[in-house]
Amino acid sequence: MPVELDATKTEIILGYKTWIGKRVELQVALGETLSLGDFTTVNDNCMILGNVSIERYCLLSCNIYISSGNHWPCIFPTWLIRDQDKWIEDHVELVADYSAPVHIEEDCWIGWGVFIKRGIYIGRGAILGAYTVVTHDVPPYSIQVGTPNREIRKRFDFKPPRELFSMNENDWPYFYAGFLMKQEEILISKKDKILFAREVARVILDGGKFNQFSLRGKLNDYINNLILTIYCNQVELGSVDIKEHFFFRGNYG
Repeated sequence: MPVELDATKTEIILGYKTWIGKRVELQVALGETLSLGDFTTVNDNCMILGNVSIERYCLLSCNIYISSGNHWPCIFPTWLIRDQDKWIEDHVELVADYSAPVHIEEDCWIGWGVFIKRGIYIGRGAILGAYTVVTHDVPPYSIQVGTPNREIRKRFDFKPPRELFSMNENDWPYFYAGFLMKQEEILISKKDKILFAREVARVILDGGKFNQFSLRGKLNDYINNLILTIYCNQVELGSVDIKEHFFFRGNYG
């Protein structure tokens, strides 16, 4: 018996000051979510289909194709491909084998005519040259071209440190997602020697064992109370109730 998909989870999310050009197609099926982050630009004739997440500050040129799905030509090879696609749609338990989300992190530049296949992860700050066919994941700040994609150089050597300081510009790439990083935003936050963060934010630190994790910060003037939950590699380290304006928390290990 076919499994019912939840239509309430089907959505297209456009962030603050997202810009979309002419003849751009954004398409989702039942149960899929497509999201474009704040200040992301999508130029003319792009097609973005399915479970695709593009974070803040990204630049997409023209004629780009991104899809989390695929056709299924070899389940019943004698059938029409269209009929095999329909058969898969009626067997949701199998869809995960043929459809996988695409995730593009912040500050990526996707060049003219790029193709990005299902299941691809593109790290923060990456650049994909014109007509690149992306068939495998792209590391942060990597510059890649070709069919299939290959690295030709890096914007810089991405090596996360053990500690991050908001006023150290060299540390900014490791404030990986969810921070307000436009120069005009940083100019304002610098007055308090902090980086503004959204409700969910991620940092990247050097790997390996640790016995302490500490965090300093400041609550926004209109926030009197904050429940802060800290995760490491998707494992919850703990939650704390913050009420003081300037705070320091540590010893999560």
